[in-house]
Amino acid sequence: MRPIPSRLHGFSLIEILIGMAIAMLTILIMMQAMSVAEGYRRTATTGGDAQSNGAIAMYTMQRDMRLSGYGIVTTEIDGALARCANGTTLASNNGTTRTFNSGLPFAPFVINPTGVPAGDPGSDIIEVIYSGSVGMVGNGIPIARIAANTYNATGNRGGFRHGDLILVAGQAGESCSMAEITSLPEDGSCGDSRGNNLIDAAWIVHNSASSYFNIYANSACTTQVSPRWNPPAELVAYTTGKAYNLGPAAHPEVLPTPITSGLTARLYAIRNGRLTTCDMLTNDCTVAANACTRVTPATCNDNVWVPLSDDIVALKALYGMDSGVSGGTANDGIVDSWLDSTQIDTVTFTHIPPTFASWSQLLAARIALVSRSKQFEKNAVTTAGISWNDGNSTAIDLSLTSPAATPTDWQHYRYRSFETKVPFRNMIWKK
Repeated sequence: MRPIPSRLHGFSLIEILIGMAIAMLTILIMMQAMSVAEGYRRTATTGGDAQSNGAIAMYTMQRDMRLSGYGIVTTEIDGALARCANGTTLASNNGTTRTFNSGLPFAPFVINPTGVPAGDPGSDIIEVIYSGSVGMVGNGIPIARIAANTYNATGNRGGFRHGDLILVAGQAGESCSMAEITSLPEDGSCGDSRGNNLIDAAWIVHNSASSYFNIYANSACTTQVSPRWNPPAELVAYTTGKAYNLGPAAHPEVLPTPITSGLTARLYAIRNGRLTTCDMLTNDCTVAANACTRVTPATCNDNVWVPLSDDIVALKALYGMDSGVSGGTANDGIVDSWLDSTQIDTVTFTHIPPTFASWSQLLAARIALVSRSKQFEKNAVTTAGISWNDGNSTAIDLSLTSPAATPTDWQHYRYRSFETKVPFRNMIWKK
């Protein structure tokens, strides 16, 4: 047999093993490089998510807060702000009575109203109320009782229309209440013919009979609705008082989103790492069973506390007061101090301004918000919590280090912090 030429010999076992080792080493290096690159990609992507979530959350709250007090802020010492914010205000929305009182006041802006279940530990709850009245809002028009659900306006009822929601403030000791206008006799629109009856030409009626839907969205007067805000019996039987126009009443069965927005009353809270909101006019926001936190995540009711933005871990708010402290001048339109909900009144330590004079000194708010990335980092990337200067040279801890407020491995996440000052234009304009 002829010998096989050496050039036809295959790889030896040693050569094969060396080749395999080199290939495995190359794959290992490639996989390591891909793993590092993927880690950077995820960090960048989730960091962007944290930025987006925080920006959306901040914008949403800012938009509402800028409108705080519209329609209820006046210069009257016996007006809506003076009487309703520190008293009791009643509303009947679709047969369910809503009560605003000293704990959950009918007020432009409140930090940590009592009676509302707490949010995630270390975070504040914010209440915002404003109306959607068309045109500038002035002082209320005086009214006198004619009959049940019927008042005579001794001032000019111009600007009041069918379907508008009105806020009525009576005499001292009486609760404020809300009602939906169903008729304006002698108005000449939507079934109220214009004649020569000077007796009822200034009447405002808000009974439970069907009426035309607000004419801002229904100028042809073709749609009638049952008043959503008027119970069969009066919430309060006033003798005299003042009426304030809060804008078109909401009727989602006709228009889910009215052309002109009406009354808005919302709460914002951080619940189980999400920014959530509760509509106080349609839900009972005081029920603990509907409100979850990181401590009790199983009780979330997303139909009541609606999620707006994920991975929000802290929210803090401060009142901006023109009270003349810290060397300032009271009532000059300049914020002199920033106070939290326990400092708003240094005598009573209540969570809201206790008088009309102190409400008039509320000009702005400062809010801070912290969002968290979704990416869990293998190594600790956040070595210290985030503190916020309250404007009075005092640092406020935003609670990242609290195991109840964030996961116990909080150091393995990245965070984005946001801060802004929101002037309450309607509080300033009234001056």
